[in-house]
Amino acid sequence: MRGKPRRSGRGRIARTAQPCYNQIAIYGLRQDMPEVTPEETRAAVARSAQEPTEANQGRLNAVPERRRNPCPLGQGGCQCRLGNNRLERSGAEVRAPFRYSPMSDRTITYSPAFTLVPTYECFNRCTYCNFRQDIGTRGWLSLEAAAQQLAELNPQQVREILILSGEVAPNSPQRSQWLERLYNLAALALNQGFLPHTNAGPLSRAEMAYLKQVNVSMGLMLEQLTPKLLQSVHRHAPSKDPQLRLHQLEQAGELGIPFTTGLLLGIGEAPQDWAETLTAIAECHRRWGHIQEVILQPHSPGQQQEAALPPFDLRQLPNVVRLARSLLPAEITIQIPANLVTDAEVLQACLEAGARDLGGIVPLDHVNPDYPHRDVAALREQLQAWGWELVPRLPVYPQFVDWLPPPLRGCLFKLESQLIDVAP
Repeated sequence: MRGKPRRSGRGRIARTAQPCYNQIAIYGLRQDMPEVTPEETRAAVARSAQEPTEANQGRLNAVPERRRNPCPLGQGGCQCRLGNNRLERSGAEVRAPFRYSPMSDRTITYSPAFTLVPTYECFNRCTYCNFRQDIGTRGWLSLEAAAQQLAELNPQQVREILILSGEVAPNSPQRSQWLERLYNLAALALNQGFLPHTNAGPLSRAEMAYLKQVNVSMGLMLEQLTPKLLQSVHRHAPSKDPQLRLHQLEQAGELGIPFTTGLLLGIGEAPQDWAETLTAIAECHRRWGHIQEVILQPHSPGQQQEAALPPFDLRQLPNVVRLARSLLPAEITIQIPANLVTDAEVLQACLEAGARDLGGIVPLDHVNPDYPHRDVAALREQLQAWGWELVPRLPVYPQFVDWLPPPLRGCLFKLESQLIDVAP
């Protein structure tokens, strides 16, 4: 199956009264003042449109210009190009990646993966986070240290390198260096025989286009679309503005980037908010056709988080899976993290409800370090007892292979046949 971005006319996305984010929203934020109101964030958006960051200069501005149409958000001067622009795609026929058959009714996939963390330091402070460290306390991963970590992996057992980073503020003088580090880590992973997938928070359009050159897919959790979380768990997390994150999905589609997004469940939202968030994802995908998978991630308390939030009630998860399956287009895969679904009956119920992927199975889940992954062989045995087959996949789904730049496509075809079906 060949993938093509598709549009259903000049569709509108949720909450059209909000500003159109053609740059990262948090502009002018001081690192020592994390508390920024939504009103200040929206005001900063307007400034950022006239004050591009250093990362948007030079070679990052080499993004091809396209015919400019009115923005579907109604912002006449917007540069986001969300009108009826037609993306050019390669017409070459391609082979489907190794072993993955999305049409198999009883197949469950996972990605044999390893995580590189450029930095744990993050200018956001989500109260449920078990990942972040304060700025200036941890430092960055060097290319030398990353190369050593990758050299210790078996390229026949691991395919995906998840580049998962804390966020550097858009106005920070370190922003361009951080972006360059993300690029170089992905390039290093490619050179050592792996396929990179980067998740590093909201990025400008130029930054996304730059990283597209060295990533077979990218991702960003939408989490929840309700703005009320900006007054609670996201009070000190300006880049968790839901409209900013939703716009990232639009940018990814417009750039033709195979994309993963998802919901974080149990962080203060109401059940009706799940439908709103899923519907927004579905509408975005119908405009562009670029969403590979949607993660349904239950909040799972850890030892490092600030707030004593209760865990998401796993008994509700199969119902959320059913809701997602009813609202999302059929070609979008629903993913549940196997290490966070600790009840076997719930896991089985989620699969029967429509979940078809277990995500990246890694030696360490850096976002949820208190929840180790099970051994793949044991997990496979359990699924077989339920009538499911667990098979590895690549970090880019088959229908998106011909979206990739030719060099990345060549890397994928070179590596796909080497993947061995064993635990990383």
